[in-house]
Amino acid sequence: MATKKTDTLIEHKIFNVNMPFPKQGVNFNWCYQNYTSFHDHDYYEFVIVTDGKVKHILKGTTSIAAQGMFFLIKPGEFHQFLPYHNHHSKHINFCISAPAMQEISKVFWLKDMSDTVDNWVLPNDLFLPQKDFESILNSINRLSQFPVHSQNSFAVIKSIIIELLLFLFQK
Repeated sequence: MATKKTDTLIEHKIFNVNMPFPKQGVNFNWCYQNYTSFHDHDYYEFVIVTDGKVKHILKGTTSIAAQGMFFLIKPGEFHQFLPYHNHHSKHINFCISAPAMQEISKVFWLKDMSDTVDNWVLPNDLFLPQKDFESILNSINRLSQFPVHSQNSFAVIKSIIIELLLFLFQK
């Protein structure tokens, strides 16, 4: 485990792109905790706050994340969730490896868009419009209709990631 000392926190590189099906290159997980260590990833992580409020530290900026807020954490970017007063929170993470990002972008944009995505400078207070938030929630509900590691569940995850990328390209 690699660690790097900063002025106020110790950063732990504890999350890796250890997908259960590396061929698919995508995964998701629900997070019901208000606290994570300060960490980075070697994959892209799309985070959508689905309920409550939580502090989110990303690129040295702390924001109060609330329902509908959306973050893209790129490989190598450190971030952390911390409790916000007595609020609970729930968010869902959609993860995609760099090779899968390249593959998806070549299919949909006919070229590798990874460099474009890597160069995006996104605000830390980005909210999905209500219709997009509801669409993502409907897709998440669709996930529950399929076995966890089925081709259909991976297809739904990829469609959600594509929907999020399309939203970001509009920005």
